[in-house]
Amino acid sequence: MSLNVAFVAEYASENESELQFISALVAALGNSGGSRKAELDLSPAGDTLAVSETVGSKEAIVDNSASAAVLNKLLNGELQSAHLYWQASAWCVERHLDGCADLLVTHADEELTHMKKMYQFMIDSEFPISFTALPAPTITAETVLELFQQILAHEGTVTDAVGAAVNDAQAAGDHSTFEFLQWFVMEQRGEMKLFRNIVDRIKLIGDGPLALYMIDQEVTNIGKTATDPVSPMAAPPPGA
Repeated sequence: MSLNVAFVAEYASENESELQFISALVAALGNSGGSRKAELDLSPAGDTLAVSETVGSKEAIVDNSASAAVLNKLLNGELQSAHLYWQASAWCVERHLDGCADLLVTHADEELTHMKKMYQFMIDSEFPISFTALPAPTITAETVLELFQQILAHEGTVTDAVGAAVNDAQAAGDHSTFEFLQWFVMEQRGEMKLFRNIVDRIKLIGDGPLALYMIDQEVTNIGKTATDPVSPMAAPPPGA
């Protein structure tokens, strides 16, 4: 949308003072910034001066291609996290750590919920979606402590990826994606707190003869109280 405003001043060509005034006006319009344009137009007869200003209004367009690429990476990352949790749960089942296995399966399901939340946002935003091949999850742990340390390190990597995505969205002026990612910032804070707590409790229990039983019971109790900071599919509270 554009607005055209014409200022026309007629003057006697020999009137130098008016010419200076109009010239100053033209200069001011030309330097006013934005998409304004000013012209000094003397008629062929030399007896009129036309000063015109075009004020253009151009809607700012945000390039969301970078956000789409970042969100696709996070989307696939949520699937990778789910696979890792399922593999870690199987590791626990083999060692009869049923409480640990249940907690990890629950978190695998949560990762899928997070992925669906991101998937829906990308559809609503008309971002292209691209699923990639999932690498086989690898568990390198020899002990339950090492298992949860590996998971904690993984969540640290996810937290860094979310933080980088937030920074990119802010730098690109993509306010919609920036606002959307705030939920994941809070969610990752909860995940890091949860697994740090589990690692700390395992260290406190130590390596006694009943250590694995006590660890499994402790993780079971932690799992009963561990929830996402905000349900990703919940409706907003009344009045929100």
